[in-house]
Amino acid sequence: MDIPGVSRELKRELHEDGVFEDHDEVDFVAHSLGGLAVERLLIDDQRDSYHGAKHADYDNPRSMADKTHFLYMFGTPFEGSRVAKVAAYLSDDPKLKQLSPRDEEEFLFKLSKEWVGIHPKLSPAPHRYCAYETLRTDRALLVVDKMGATRQCEKMEDVMADHLGLVKPCKKTDKSYTLLQERVQHRLEQITKHGKKNRQ
Repeated sequence: MDIPGVSRELKRELHEDGVFEDHDEVDFVAHSLGGLAVERLLIDDQRDSYHGAKHADYDNPRSMADKTHFLYMFGTPFEGSRVAKVAAYLSDDPKLKQLSPRDEEEFLFKLSKEWVGIHPKLSPAPHRYCAYETLRTDRALLVVDKMGATRQCEKMEDVMADHLGLVKPCKKTDKSYTLLQERVQHRLEQITKHGKKNRQ
């Protein structure tokens, strides 16, 4: 399954669980290519809404992107991954080819342009916060380096972990845990301050 396929599956699951139908706000936390799938999800849904398409799979009049306040991306390869480029030679997995470092005709470059393109249509656009690994996986290499993991991010944070450890905090004082905790607490304070209810 390629990244657009992962995105479509994610949309199906969110619909089946009534996530966007039952909530006024939905925020995303994603790791690695999951961040690209979330971007693809929001871009496609916003495009359909902007062009006046009737949603066949859910009845909420607001698009998913309209309801998304922030995305927190951990190790998302916005600029691709050289590890994926090497692995693509050894595997037919389409996701690996899409994660290879971009050029003007490749998936990641197009995704980047489309993401920038939806922002003028949203008020406000979703905030994007990013964290990146500083330790090499298996002491060999960085799966996604700082440059690749922080494109178009409002706030960038380093985490002393490898690519998998980014999202596997061992205790509540680990940085990946506290970063997300602080962001969620800040958002809850904003909602309380503005008297908004029934938001998650």
